[in-house]
Amino acid sequence: MNLSSFFNSDSSRIPKRGVSWGWLLLLIACGSCPATEVSAQTQGHSFDTSRAVGGRFPSDQSFSPWQTNKLAQKLLTRPESAAHDLTEGAIASSVRQGTLPPSTLGQNPLESSEEENIESADEAEAADSTEGDDELGILRLQERPVGADMDLGILRIREIDELPPEPIPAPSPSVFLTGRAGAFGNTNLFRAIEPQGEQVYRVGLGLFAFPEITEGTNLIAGIEGNLVRYGQLNEVNYNELQLQAGIRQRLSERTYGQISWRNQRLYVPGGDEFFSTDYVELLLSRRDILSYNMWLDSYYQARVSFSQPDTFSRFSQSVTASLNYGFTRQLRATIIYQLFLDDYTQIARYDTYHQALGQLTYDLSPSSRLNLFTGYRFGQSSLDTVNFEDFIYGASYNFSLPLF
Repeated sequence: MNLSSFFNSDSSRIPKRGVSWGWLLLLIACGSCPATEVSAQTQGHSFDTSRAVGGRFPSDQSFSPWQTNKLAQKLLTRPESAAHDLTEGAIASSVRQGTLPPSTLGQNPLESSEEENIESADEAEAADSTEGDDELGILRLQERPVGADMDLGILRIREIDELPPEPIPAPSPSVFLTGRAGAFGNTNLFRAIEPQGEQVYRVGLGLFAFPEITEGTNLIAGIEGNLVRYGQLNEVNYNELQLQAGIRQRLSERTYGQISWRNQRLYVPGGDEFFSTDYVELLLSRRDILSYNMWLDSYYQARVSFSQPDTFSRFSQSVTASLNYGFTRQLRATIIYQLFLDDYTQIARYDTYHQALGQLTYDLSPSSRLNLFTGYRFGQSSLDTVNFEDFIYGASYNFSLPLF
């Protein structure tokens, strides 16, 4: 899970902490910190394909088994019955040729007993006094046992041993170690009338837990730390610490809702805290499978922030649509559109801006991925000194390792 924040305010009310931090607060006042926001857009929504690729290649069709003649079927299913038929045929042929007496018909030399021999002797005596056909002799009729098939013989039903119980699946991990490293660039870092480009580098580690309390309901708890460094403006580098807690509820098979609290603090490298804010957030998310390798993710987020300095406090709403296409199980392309509405509560300012991104993601392993992205931002503000036009580009690496 990636956490993001957006900062905007009127630079005229920024408390003076020296020229260098005035620059950073001016950056925040002109909008959200680029490192934080770009990370939010490209990493904050983790477009996980483990549940996304809803399609599977159709399974191979099974063909009808090959057919055999009746004798071959009997050899496969009941060899002793087939052998009996072969023996009967040989005896009948011998009788017709005169090499065996007619009384031999009906006997199976492979299965004989004393009782059968006695019955055969009695029948032979009776045959002497009975007139028969000159060629075939006396034809005897045998009773067919109940349940016997003319071709297959007696079908025996064998009891099937009880199957062993299915193994209980191992519980899914609920605690994860996460990490990120990214480099971002833009053409209008401060969102000013006169654009100034800059490069931002960000690395961080986090620990998150998602224990399940009931079916479809999870608690959320996490802590994350990041180091943010600028390519040219080293005087505005900062360290970041975030804490989060909340609850996530699955609303349907493809939809979930989340309510959470998040605290963000920014520090001078090796120094004091200069910014803090508390967020109360509502998130609704849905995934729609369009084909076996294409899906659409959609998000709605609303949040209220209480910041120090209070000029950053605001009510924000955002809508995100993300269209994903999987070339393979590892490689996918994403087109992202986002709409942001920011209403500042302590100053007279209202912002509306849009962001369109293209992203290419490659899964290096089941728990790590590499992202390349580029995009464009545009919009308007009630303040004449804010210019949202900005070109964005960058790359990032993310991993999430299950611990237990």
